[in-house]
Amino acid sequence: MSLAKKNIRKVVYNLLNNINYRKEVTPIIDEVFLKFAIDFFKKVLSAKLNNIKINLDWYKKKFLSSELPKDAIAVHSGLNLKTITNEHGTTQKEIVINAAEEHYDYLKKLIQSIVEYESSFSLMLTIRLNRVSVDLTIEESLIVINALAVQRAKIRGGIWSSVGKKVEEPLMLTLCEIYEIPKENYLLKDTSTLNISTRESDFFFKNNERKYSCEIKLMGRGNPESGDAAFARNCDVLIADTMSGKLKNQLEEHNIEWIELIQSDKFKKIENILKKFKIPHKIISDSKEIRQIINNALNKVFN
Repeated sequence: MSLAKKNIRKVVYNLLNNINYRKEVTPIIDEVFLKFAIDFFKKVLSAKLNNIKINLDWYKKKFLSSELPKDAIAVHSGLNLKTITNEHGTTQKEIVINAAEEHYDYLKKLIQSIVEYESSFSLMLTIRLNRVSVDLTIEESLIVINALAVQRAKIRGGIWSSVGKKVEEPLMLTLCEIYEIPKENYLLKDTSTLNISTRESDFFFKNNERKYSCEIKLMGRGNPESGDAAFARNCDVLIADTMSGKLKNQLEEHNIEWIELIQSDKFKKIENILKKFKIPHKIISDSKEIRQIINNALNKVFN
C-alpha cells in the first residue's frame, strides 16, 4: 500500500492544525508489513513442502537464492542493503549474496548456541494453509522471525521517508493558498540554478529582488538531519514539525529563519517571515475561522 492522496492531505491537515500526524502513517506501515508477513509465510510453507531433504539449510537454499532480487536476499538473511553498503561500500549483487550468506551462517550458529543454552525453552511455529501445514523448528522459527523484524524496519524507514518527500510540495502550496500568495512569488524548483551534482532546495519564496530558499523536514525533534540540510544548503528558512531548542539557537546564529509547525503561533511567525522577505500575503493569524481557511486551501491544492 502506497501513500494515497487522502493520506497526504490528512498529514498536511494535521501539521497545520497542531495535531500529531504520525498516527496517519503508522497504520500504513502495519498494513504493508502484515501483507508482507502473510506472503512470506506462504512462501516458507511452499519451500518446506517442496524440499525433499528438510534441515536448517532449506531456508538458505530457497531464500538466499541468487535468482531472487538482491534486496530480498539481504532481508531474508537478516540484513538490509543499507547495512551492506556501510560495510562493503557497494550493493552489487555478488557482494550482497556473499554478505547475506556470511551473515546467515553466523546467525544460524548464534541461534543454535542460544537454543543449546536455553534447552528448557521450546518454540515451534505451525504454518497452515487450508488443510496443508508445516512445522518450523525453534531454529527455523527464530530465523524467520529475525527476517520479519528486518523487513518491518525496512518498510518503516521507507514509508517515513516517502511521507517527508510527498508532503513537502502540497504543504508549501497549501501555505501559499492560505496566505493568498501570488504564483509569481513562489517557486517549487529553482530550475535556473539546477545542477545534477547538487540537490536544489525544496521550495522558494521570491520577490523582484531575490529568491529565498526553504527546506522542509518532517523528521521529529532531536534528528540532526534537519539542521544538517539547512546549514549544508545555506537555506533561508527551515520548516519542520518539531525542533529542539539547540537547533533553533543554531539556526538563529546562522541567520536562518525557522518555522516549527507544532507551535500554536506558527501563522504569526510565518507572516513575520513573509513580511521580512517582502512577499505579498494576506494576514490570517488573527482569524477566528482559521480551520475553514485551511480546509479551503487544502481543497484547492488536492482537488
